[in-house]
Amino acid sequence: MEIGEVPIKSQPAEAKWAWIPPKQQRIQSLGDFAVKEQNKRWRWNMGFHDVFESWKMVLASDAGNLYLLHLNAVKNEIMLRYQAIVWVEPSENDTMILVSFKGLI
Repeated sequence: MEIGEVPIKSQPAEAKWAWIPPKQQRIQSLGDFAVKEQNKRWRWNMGFHDVFESWKMVLASDAGNLYLLHLNAVKNEIMLRYQAIVWVEPSENDTMILVSFKGLI
């Protein structure tokens, strides 16, 4: 398990990543959330730019969804690419948890 990863409730064996349009407002908001959470965890000062690829995995009915995001963010005036996984737990406010955040090569 990577630093910052959290355990997630069981997922069905047939769960797979499905591509979703990255330009949706909801997906861009998840990318912004991921960058802000990473900034908090590591005391970075990164700015969110955009999500350019995205996928969704539907988990067990009470576990919510995972979102795999490829995003651009600006750190020290340099545009960099990252991969983030955000878990959205079903609740009144759709609780979001940053599961993983790492650089893309």
